[in-house]
Amino acid sequence: MSDPRIQVRAATLALSDSAKRMEVAKKIDEALWQSFEQWPMPISSEPTQNEVRRRFEILFEGYKVLLNEERFSHQRAIDYFPRILKAALDLDSSALQGNRRRNTWFATGEV
Repeated sequence: MSDPRIQVRAATLALSDSAKRMEVAKKIDEALWQSFEQWPMPISSEPTQNEVRRRFEILFEGYKVLLNEERFSHQRAIDYFPRILKAALDLDSSALQGNRRRNTWFATGEV
């Protein structure tokens, strides 16, 4: 499986048909991974699907704030975020389905 960050970055950069959208997409991307990697979860933890989904719901709320602060309310971007979240949740389905690997990207931010 490829690096989940690459897939999420590709999804966020798909929003960028103008310089302003590129700037916002980069900020969203940085905010996602900074928040995700700093989440208070021990490396040995094995998060459940609900825990991971909740983590992304919280980040999604942060995205909406970021879009408002940037005065960027393009409807296509707002509509796109649920697809980004779904893709992120689907990235490591083996970990969510009980393949108990230690140090999954959910816990470490790395693949």
